[in-house]
Amino acid sequence: FIEVLLTFVVYFSCCYCFQLKSQRLDVNVACKSKSAIDETFIGTSDLYLSLGLDFGTSGVRSCVIQYNKGNRNVAILDEQQLLWSEINLPSETPKSWQYALEELVNRIPLTNRRLINRICASGTSSTAIIYDSMGCKVQEDRGTRMYNFNIMDSDAQLGKKVMDIIKSRCPADSATASTSSTLAKLLLWHLQKPLESNDILIHQADFISNTLLIDGFGYLQSGAPIPIDKSKIVSDWHNALKLGYDVHELKYPTWLLNLLRDDLGMEFSPLPQVVLQPGVSAGKVCESVAAKLGLDPQCQVVAGTTDSIAAFVASGAQQLGQAVSSLGSTLAIKALSSRPVQDSSRGIYSHRLSRDDLWLVGGASNVGCAILRQEGFSNEELVQCSAKIDPSTDSGTQFYPLLRPGERFPVSDPFKQPVLTPRPEDRSQYLHCILEGIARVEAAGYAALEDLGATPITEVFTAGGGSKNDMWTAMRARILQRNTSRAANVDAAFGCARLGVWYL
Repeated sequence: FIEVLLTFVVYFSCCYCFQLKSQRLDVNVACKSKSAIDETFIGTSDLYLSLGLDFGTSGVRSCVIQYNKGNRNVAILDEQQLLWSEINLPSETPKSWQYALEELVNRIPLTNRRLINRICASGTSSTAIIYDSMGCKVQEDRGTRMYNFNIMDSDAQLGKKVMDIIKSRCPADSATASTSSTLAKLLLWHLQKPLESNDILIHQADFISNTLLIDGFGYLQSGAPIPIDKSKIVSDWHNALKLGYDVHELKYPTWLLNLLRDDLGMEFSPLPQVVLQPGVSAGKVCESVAAKLGLDPQCQVVAGTTDSIAAFVASGAQQLGQAVSSLGSTLAIKALSSRPVQDSSRGIYSHRLSRDDLWLVGGASNVGCAILRQEGFSNEELVQCSAKIDPSTDSGTQFYPLLRPGERFPVSDPFKQPVLTPRPEDRSQYLHCILEGIARVEAAGYAALEDLGATPITEVFTAGGGSKNDMWTAMRARILQRNTSRAANVDAAFGCARLGVWYL
């Protein structure tokens, strides 16, 4: 996200209590970052070190936390970051991902590294590759299809055929009915060059997890390739959602299997067959990787998640009805609900967090802070103009500050037009109108979730660059009519590390 409202960058070391009643985790984060290991518990069953790895759009972050099972305290021991610009490899290739994995793990002090007993990874949603399980290699000629890959932009004719096939089979509210869904990417790959029986789709987070789990997988291995049983390659509920995985029934639905067999003529499945609940153990780090990276061979790899959900886990939202609004280049909202809600006409979808009716519901709008750059607001001007705005007063306008036509949420309308008029001459008043317009879209988003039956929103935590503007926070609290505050932590790597000890 573009943090447009910052005049300086501050790293926040934060503390909060996580007491989600429907989960086993009850964590007190009472220690500041870069703490020392509590040697009292070394060698006992009460101390766990969990490594979280987040593969994001700008780079990779790692976070090692110490979790004391006895008193449920968490402390951050080590944090690292590697920007894609630092790597002499294309940022969208699995080679880059595995290089970053090896580099960041090796940066962790060896004394801490050998004590790590949980590892969890997140990646960008719907980023995927095709892997040849017999040849033990990524099909590099097919390329990586990133989170924002749109099949219509790649091949409009085949893209239309793909969407016709999917929409003829999938439920109306399916997350697969998008031109950037993982299933759409898979079908386009097959129509461009037919997949073979050894081929399997693997998400970005899956690729990291399986690198750690399976001897002979990926680029960290040495020696001759060892054929891999593709039925053992793991994925997770969150990454598999846009591939068509049914998170209610916890299996691939009949319509999807029929699509692959009858519409594409596949007598084999290119789908990951082991789809796990995020946070549960997928197995131990394989011996060859443990030796190469200096990890304990008993270290458990847990099923991962997407980067946005990992950031939510890190945020401090802990009770049903609590939500997180991310105010970056675009606006995204997520809320904890006791029931799932879906509506593709409004861009609303649900991720399952647990087996006991805990769901993360929400959507992502095209409005956001990017409009401020387009309209020429500098960081300095934003601060000056914000100081002149009274957040308790209404601007009297109905702005819908899109960068360009098209909206995803809270209404899915590819032709929705930006509204930036009537435009005041005064820049402070203009900023007032824009920020108020974004807040009204945010409020409409939460209203749409509640309208569909999600748990009523009680409190909103804020992440992203917009969270740094106290005036805007006060304005949003007025419009949302709910308590609104800055999230304690939104580092997805920290969220992954916490997810690693979720069920202990």
